[in-house]
Amino acid sequence: MNVNLKHQYFGYSATPKLWEGKLSGLEQFDFNRDSGNSFSGSIKKKLRLGHLVEHFVESELISDSSIHILGNNIQIYSDKQTIGEYDFLIEQDGKQYHIEVAYKFYVYDESVGSSDIKSWIGPNRKDSLIQKMDKIKEKQFPLINRPESIGALKLLGIDSANIVQRVYFKAKLFVPFGKDISVLPLNQECVAGFYILFKDLNQFEAAQLFIPSKHDWLVEPNEEVAWMPFEIGQLEIQHSIKEERSPLIWLKRGIRLEAAFVVWW
Repeated sequence: MNVNLKHQYFGYSATPKLWEGKLSGLEQFDFNRDSGNSFSGSIKKKLRLGHLVEHFVESELISDSSIHILGNNIQIYSDKQTIGEYDFLIEQDGKQYHIEVAYKFYVYDESVGSSDIKSWIGPNRKDSLIQKMDKIKEKQFPLINRPESIGALKLLGIDSANIVQRVYFKAKLFVPFGKDISVLPLNQECVAGFYILFKDLNQFEAAQLFIPSKHDWLVEPNEEVAWMPFEIGQLEIQHSIKEERSPLIWLKRGIRLEAAFVVWW
């Protein structure tokens, strides 16, 4: 395993589930994942972050001897058009499951929505936690009742009438800089850093910066990177801000390492 992939997998594996049990009608899938397990797969081409995470999930599922993977990324068609997809179909202890996978990055904006769950949005304001949860409940889970899906699952030996649907939803949460916020009913351990407006970034002028690639957003901040002076990092960040993209950065202040989003809005 290359060094980057190793760090990405360990960062993914260390990320907790966004909640335990059931929340807003969605129940998390529980299984005996081997916390010491290393990634057992191989990546031969550059993948979108979501697809990379699915490979990591597959590796975790394989590490549980009670689980048999029946299929993954199973696409369902109607008139040659894709109408949906199943992330994972598995069997465990005589039960068959559909597991929908999600790994997200959210920032807390209290000006959005009328509840704490509705206040979690993507760093570029293009998505939100509530939108993702609604999509699963209203589009992805109901796919199980479509005739096209029933037939496709039958070919895999799956009775759609008895399948149990679960999510495996992990996330990194970022709170406003300088604010102490309870993230309940979400998992407080998912808080991975803070976010700050670009105009307020100067208060870290004594810090060194690193700007990880999108795939390395999974990685925990560490010393094994090429840190840059604040002024150079600030110029790179400014370029993203002008394009209305909120970059994730790492900050090094003495021995303290932190992750933060710098938001354009």
